[in-house]
Amino acid sequence: MDRIRQTALLILADIDEKGSYINLLIDEKCRKEKITGRDAAFLSELVRGTVRNRGYLDYIISRYSKIKLKKISVLIKNILRMGLYQIFFMDKVPSSAAVNESVALSKRYGHASASGFVNALLRSALRGGEVELPEDEAEALSVKYSYPLWMTKRFISDFGFERAESIMKAGNGKPETVIRANTLKISADALFERLNGNAIAKDGNMITLRNSGSVSEIEGFDEGLFTVQAKPFEKTAELLELSPGMTVLDACAAPGGKTTYIAQLMEDKGEIFACDIYEHKLKLIEDAAERLSVHIIRTHLHDASKINEELLDRCDRVLLDVPCSGTGIIRRRPDIKWNRQEDEEFSDLQKKILEAQAKCLKAGGILVYSTCSIDKRENEEVIKAFLKDNKEFKLMPFADGDKGYKTWYPDSDGTDGAFICRMKKDN
Repeated sequence: MDRIRQTALLILADIDEKGSYINLLIDEKCRKEKITGRDAAFLSELVRGTVRNRGYLDYIISRYSKIKLKKISVLIKNILRMGLYQIFFMDKVPSSAAVNESVALSKRYGHASASGFVNALLRSALRGGEVELPEDEAEALSVKYSYPLWMTKRFISDFGFERAESIMKAGNGKPETVIRANTLKISADALFERLNGNAIAKDGNMITLRNSGSVSEIEGFDEGLFTVQAKPFEKTAELLELSPGMTVLDACAAPGGKTTYIAQLMEDKGEIFACDIYEHKLKLIEDAAERLSVHIIRTHLHDASKINEELLDRCDRVLLDVPCSGTGIIRRRPDIKWNRQEDEEFSDLQKKILEAQAKCLKAGGILVYSTCSIDKRENEEVIKAFLKDNKEFKLMPFADGDKGYKTWYPDSDGTDGAFICRMKKDN
């Protein structure tokens, strides 16, 4: 039985049963099992691809199985999904290998008849080929691009059918790997040269990689020469207009990518208060700061929806990268499609965080609010409600956002989806 496929299966089961983060699980398993190189790349593709196309794969299963999908155990269901993904989406994997390895897994993780069930279904699907989509337009879009039906309908309502399809298709794309040069140690130009053929583009301090595999395996990672920073989120730090010696609050800081960039732009001079509600996430910030040789970050356990009395009117700059639905980063985190619920509500929490943490900003200071969502209810509507009740704050236009804010979309901007808003507090 293939060790890599077995590891992939256990990751998929964790995502289903525990709602675990796909990126963290893959990285953790690769470190623990010492999976590197091509094996790590295959594992990542198999897991991400299966999760990305889960809706379509489940639709195929439902067409060939006499057992209802909800009655199939989590492990057997994911063995079938993995097998079908290899058959229909991974050209370099022979179909015979996909079937045989799936059967081998089912013998270990299923009951006595499971292997026969898995073998029969995969071979039937292999003979039958692609399945016909539902007649209903929303249902067809949901199956084709593997999004929950409720999310598909919401996209159609917000953007119209054609744009919704464009966004969903882009959300199923494979994201590029972008790193940020740590200019406390090396210039972006020097890092670009050092990466040789692995780097294909440079934009300011951001470098796009050709084929990274595991970023932690790239030369220079352990030296702290760079860190991962997906675009356009570098702008959240850049729009703060930072200078050495400032006092800055990053109120929802984990895992620390934006926090360490703030320190970098301040030349590691000044003071940064990095807060999070979870203790274990503060450790991620501290580890990132240590690897990048950043010394001005002070981590604090704090609920951002509550006023931070110690920092009232004390900060020159405030960054609020608030909790959100994550609908802009589905291409990077396909598990978001299946971990989100239709009745989940983020805007109330976002408003509370904005109201509470804005009180930490000095007069004349700059506040940046951001999400990785493309939902206007979490973005423009939150900002408009805040400005209505806080007249001392004014929108502060920037190059990409002449209104003082902008939404980036994966289909039209070729980046992760994001919303960034900049405001200034009157003197």
